[in-house]
Amino acid sequence: MGYNTKNYKEQGGEKWVVGGELDITDGKMKGEIVEVSVSMSVAADVISRMFFIADEDYEVVKVQEVHGTAESSAETLTLQVERLQGTESSGSGDDLLSSAIDLKGTADTVVEGSVVSDGSQKLDAGDRLGVVISDSGTEIDNVIVQVELKRI
Repeated sequence: MGYNTKNYKEQGGEKWVVGGELDITDGKMKGEIVEVSVSMSVAADVISRMFFIADEDYEVVKVQEVHGTAESSAETLTLQVERLQGTESSGSGDDLLSSAIDLKGTADTVVEGSVVSDGSQKLDAGDRLGVVISDSGTEIDNVIVQVELKRI
């Protein structure tokens, strides 16, 4: 029986045939996308913080943010995602977005940040992700930041 596709399931569904490289180690597939997020529900919670520790090597491929109420009182209020290595503290890591996300922007609108491509978007096991908030807000609430990571 001939096949003209690279990957297929044999008749009966008992066996998959993969005509390329498939790297699964300890139940984790290389290239798989993993999503991590942080949620900050009220203005007092919208502060700089760490929210993820890498258990293996990853690459940050996408960052999205949405907030329920936009900030109006603060002159500026932005959010940056950072990579922290070793003993770096919150606010002193490498910026992962080419420009910070404006938290004064339209509420209930998903905004995608532009991820840098200078090498700092790669996380080694033990590296951390954090958010850096530029100032304190009064009205901002229901902030969700979602980061997509690719296993490398």
